[in-house]
Amino acid sequence: MRRTYLGTVAVAIALATSGLFTYWILKPAIAPIFASFELGAKAAPPSPAPVRVLHPRTRATDFQAGVMVLVYGNDPDFSRRAQQALDRLAGLGVNSVGLVFPIYQTTARSTDIHADPARTPSQDRLTLFIKEAHQRGFAVMLRPLLDEGSLGVDGNWRGTIRPQPVDTWFQAYEALMLSYARLAQQQRVEILDIGSELNTLEAYGGQWLRIINLIRSVYSGQLTYSSVVHNGYPKQFSQALDFLSVDAYPALDVPVDATTGQLEKAWGPWKDELEQNRIASGKPLVISELGTPSRVGSYLTPWTLKPGAQLDLEAQRRYYTASCRALKTATVGLYWWYTTIGRSPAPLADTGYDPTGKPADHEIALCYGVR
Repeated sequence: MRRTYLGTVAVAIALATSGLFTYWILKPAIAPIFASFELGAKAAPPSPAPVRVLHPRTRATDFQAGVMVLVYGNDPDFSRRAQQALDRLAGLGVNSVGLVFPIYQTTARSTDIHADPARTPSQDRLTLFIKEAHQRGFAVMLRPLLDEGSLGVDGNWRGTIRPQPVDTWFQAYEALMLSYARLAQQQRVEILDIGSELNTLEAYGGQWLRIINLIRSVYSGQLTYSSVVHNGYPKQFSQALDFLSVDAYPALDVPVDATTGQLEKAWGPWKDELEQNRIASGKPLVISELGTPSRVGSYLTPWTLKPGAQLDLEAQRRYYTASCRALKTATVGLYWWYTTIGRSPAPLADTGYDPTGKPADHEIALCYGVR
């Protein structure tokens, strides 16, 4: 017995010192590692390097060559789609992205303004987008936008809401904006847009000033508010902002088949109005939304899609060309409305606003000096 035991020990020691014993014990754990070496040639290729912004903004006063990116929901493929969208925009000469996402209230008179768990991107998703944008050299404007889906039921839109009591609405709005302001501060977001096109609530200067002051207590970036071009900028709180923003959808006085030159000339009166607002306020001016659907005569009513309208990709392209020529030098920034993080399967058959894959895409690059 003793001799058999010693013999077994001797064999074990020999195996251990030769490395065979160790391999036999660890084989289940290390097998995948060896397999990865063996299949190295077949491993998934590394992700392509992010496309860098060609002319990044280095100062707050630099021109905002922008596009608004509208994001709904919490797509499981959010990361990849966001990366692809941002790479594409960087290639067009864009240096600023507006991250637009929906917030909600039940009716035009309700005070329950809130983020929707299913339709509003989570703060984790927003953070991911911001980080991807910053990695490429973009400046970011964070822009919560009151969705009109529940408002249009009774013929309203965000510019006609009349919540009651209004102070309760402002309290809910204040809390929501502060949550996004804290996120913006954590992620060093360059700009926060505190509201858009809330025409019927713009007269409540005291409430807006309170929101601005509270946001500034937690956020050190720039603040703006997006007004509607033909309303005039709200004087009640404009002086508390860093720059003015305008969503520009005027009905241009042109024929349905207007040329680029006619469209550029038609911007004249509106350009003068923008300049008057800028001078009166003493503030820089940014166009936070500029665009038109790719349909026949869309520049006559650029604020609406008109479902069923006839496709006209060239109408959109001419509008982009003319609008850039007319407005770029009169502002410190333009944001085209809009693109998404998804891709249309048939962009050349799409009558909507998104210029991706259409002739208007090329005009963005020309406007921002890439082509």
